[in-house]
Amino acid sequence: MKVHISQAVVASAIGTRDLLKLHQLLLFACEGRHVVLFDTPSALNECLNTIDAGSRSIYSTALGQMERVAAQLPANAAAIRIENTASPSWDDPLAVLPLDRALAALSVPLGIIMENATNDWCFLLGIMRPSERDRIRKAVDKGWAKPLHGGGSNLRTELPRRLERQEEALRTFVMFDSDRRHPDELTATWEPTRTEACQGFVIQKLLHPQLQQRHWMLKRRFIESYMPESEMNKEAMLNNRADAVNAFFRMSQHARWYFNMKKGFKGDESIENRHRCLDLYVGVANADRVLLHEGFGRKFADQYQQALTYEFDWDAEARQEAFDTLPRLMRLL
Repeated sequence: MKVHISQAVVASAIGTRDLLKLHQLLLFACEGRHVVLFDTPSALNECLNTIDAGSRSIYSTALGQMERVAAQLPANAAAIRIENTASPSWDDPLAVLPLDRALAALSVPLGIIMENATNDWCFLLGIMRPSERDRIRKAVDKGWAKPLHGGGSNLRTELPRRLERQEEALRTFVMFDSDRRHPDELTATWEPTRTEACQGFVIQKLLHPQLQQRHWMLKRRFIESYMPESEMNKEAMLNNRADAVNAFFRMSQHARWYFNMKKGFKGDESIENRHRCLDLYVGVANADRVLLHEGFGRKFADQYQQALTYEFDWDAEARQEAFDTLPRLMRLL
């Protein structure tokens, strides 16, 4: 995160134990964990003058680099301004916090909550550009970010628990399946009626105001809906499912994006939800319906684990969705 330290905070810390807290902020700068900036050169000098000459040189070099890094950050980079205030503000992109609350928030690893911290994590890393992937991996390796398992439907309880503590809410990003059955359900006015069930809709409603720009609700139904054709063909060769894959790609684009990849047409036969697909599958031949009746199995998403060993051939729309959405995550580092 980008951190601005006010001159008043520095002045009140000099000669007190709070000076050690300023040193912790300087350590964040040296590690490269956060981009730490002082309001004025005099505030910086006041702080550095309390440190021995050798350490002062190290800190000065690191803080000089901070200015250059800050100039390259996006305008909406998540930031904390540290003030002597009794009324903290947890706004996004700029929170205004007292020194203790700021340190507490900056010490929390960025929690990246997903429904499955294995396959979803591999999907997320795989669809990133290499530069983004390198940054995220470095942050995770150093303990500055952490993939968190939401546990499928348990995300509905885990997310509110995470948001109970404001420091953790400020350091949270969420990725989840839309669970939509038709693209029309992505409109702002759509919501389930009567007995209809849509987990993605429930999670979307749980998002704290601070998370409106800190999440990725997939436009397609599941992460499985993004599996490249080349990867599906590999899976088909291993499991003798080439006919099913061919039938899948005979469907329209939206029919593929909102198809029940794991359970097939059979999985969507429940009376309370089956009508939600509207006309997506009207033109699907009966023979293809038979081939796709059982879907591709509950372990279908395991193929994403290969995305950590080579670049997948993502379709253009998937790449564009990631390009549009991943800056929401990257600005939090």
